[in-house]
Amino acid sequence: QGIGKSTLLNALQKQLPSWQCCILAATTELDMATLHTALAEQVQTSHNKTALVIDDAGLLMPGLITAILQDADQHRLRVIFALTPDELYLKTSSDPLIGECSVIELPPLSEKQCGEFLQYLADRRLSALTVNDTVVATLYRNTHGVPGNIIAALPSFNRHPKPDRTLALLITAVILLIAIALGIQWLSQTNRLFPSHPTESNQNTP
Repeated sequence: QGIGKSTLLNALQKQLPSWQCCILAATTELDMATLHTALAEQVQTSHNKTALVIDDAGLLMPGLITAILQDADQHRLRVIFALTPDELYLKTSSDPLIGECSVIELPPLSEKQCGEFLQYLADRRLSALTVNDTVVATLYRNTHGVPGNIIAALPSFNRHPKPDRTLALLITAVILLIAIALGIQWLSQTNRLFPSHPTESNQNTP
């Protein structure tokens, strides 16, 4: 999961402009009738270069892959199934014909490739991300080089650092202290100019 199967399929479609591609996301309810309807809507039957691409093929019902491959032979379709190695192992038991397909395995990224992938993301999508050896090593260790896991882990590395408010607090404290000192000084001067009780010199003698 997250190794880049769907990304590869989308990139493949863009690299084959002369081919008609019908990309379907597999579900447990997908059957031959639904598949034929999708083909009729997306593909011209007269076209001699047609690829049927089924993503998440591990969800297909047992036996459906065999039926699809047999049907593809009759209609000169090229079929691509995207699934995990565990799903491929299970499908070998329920759909033996899948064993005749060519297999393209997508391995996890190496640590060097992980760094290149992070730099690509930083340049294209995450300008705030700082890529260095420490970030690369940590992400590689935590994600095992799986691109989907790397992208999922990025928010924790991409948070903007909290601004340092120490200087602002210090300035505020100084201003408050000055204000208090001036207030005290003003009060003391006011008391000297306008005493609350008359002094003895100003009192009338008895």
